[in-house]
Amino acid sequence: MITLLSMGKQGWSELLELRERNLIHLRDMLGSVADEFGERVLDTEENEISVAMSLSRAESKGISVTFIGSKLFSRFVSGARVVPRLNSKSKVLGHPPRKAVAHEVA
Repeated sequence: MITLLSMGKQGWSELLELRERNLIHLRDMLGSVADEFGERVLDTEENEISVAMSLSRAESKGISVTFIGSKLFSRFVSGARVVPRLNSKSKVLGHPPRKAVAHEVA
């Protein structure tokens, strides 16, 4: 709250505009990476600040998408989620997941 008060209305508005421009730039750059690797940027209509990319070609080539997730984590990328497609080998705490989601309340 203190930060918002110190920024003022104009500072807050400028920060929101910067966030919107950065999100557009992120989507554009991720689209370039996705094109390079034969993947696609996924539409996340229900969450306007999320960006997602398929990894189906990587999986089909035998690349572990969880390895990609670990590399993102080790490079301090916060909030990244990598969800492998369900297969007979997928397990969460020794149990097969019920559906392909990153979070689920048991």
